[in-house]
Formats: sequence, C-alpha cells, structure tokens
Amino acid sequence: DKYADVGMNLSLATPEERAHSALCTKIFDTYMQPIQGCMYRKAESAEERAAQLKVIDENLHILEAMCSDGGPYFCGSQPSGADCGLFPSFVFFQFMLEEQFGWADAFYDKPLLKKWYNYLKKSDGSEFTKCTERVYGEIFDALKDWESNGRWEVQGIKAHLQEDFKWVYP
Repeated sequence: DKYADVGMNLSLATPEERAHSALCTKIFDTYMQPIQGCMYRKAESAEERAAQLKVIDENLHILEAMCSDGGPYFCGSQPSGADCGLFPSFVFFQFMLEEQFGWADAFYDKPLLKKWYNYLKKSDGSEFTKCTERVYGEIFDALKDWESNGRWEVQGIKAHLQEDFKWVYP
C-alpha cells in the first residue's frame, strides 16, 4: 500500500483477492524457491536432487489448484504480486524440467498453470504483459547460455540423471 501510487497497480480489489495472491506467493517462497536450485546447482547427492524435484512437482500441483480458472492472470482478471513473484521461476521450471530433466511437459496435468504461463510469455499489448514478455526473453536467453556453456554437466546434474531415481513426472 505504501507504494500504490508508484508504477503499475498490482493491488487486487478485495481483501480476499489480496490474501489469495499473498498466499500463492508465500507457498512458492516457502516450499519451492528454497529448493529450485536442485535444477541448476550442485547437490550433495542424486537422491537429494530427486527428492527436491518431487517437492517441486507436488507444489506445482498445489499452485495449479490455486490458479484462477477465469484468468488470464494467476489470481483472475488483474495482474497481482503473485504473477510477479511466480512467473520468472516458471521460466526456469519449463526450460529445465523439459530440456534438462526430460519431462514431456512441465505442465503435464496443470492446464491452468500452462494457460497462465503461456499468456504471460507473449505480450497482449498491455503494459504488464510487455514486461512479462521481456522477462521471459531475458531469462530464456540466459538459460540457453547456461546450456551452451555446459552448466548442467559442471553442476553434476547430467551425472545424477544417470542414477536410478525418478526424474520425470508424471
């Protein structure tokens, strides 16, 4: 509220909508953000990496249940803090789960997340989606650079993927 008059207004209309946006972000910040590095950093073991990947999959299902079915934004018809807080990491999820871990579709049974994510990847001309399209491009290009520089080999991920753990969901 302190900065409501600065930049784009991301405050939703009702206290319930604002609480929902905050809860979605809190779930991500608490359960996913601390372990998303399992997709691109060194891990103590393949077992640890696989366990964290499972937690990411479980929490993607939780976020699917929280994503608006009316869209196009995460919490409904207006952009919110949840869109800003979640979208950048979803660029990581799609790229890494599909390109590095071999998932056929990072959103395999999450149609609401898939629709939301695909909407934000390309601008519809609004100020907000112009920003999200730019964020997508910058992150995607950086991930392609990581790939061409062998990041997943250097971080031990490719070696871990040879071990007998569940890497691909469903």
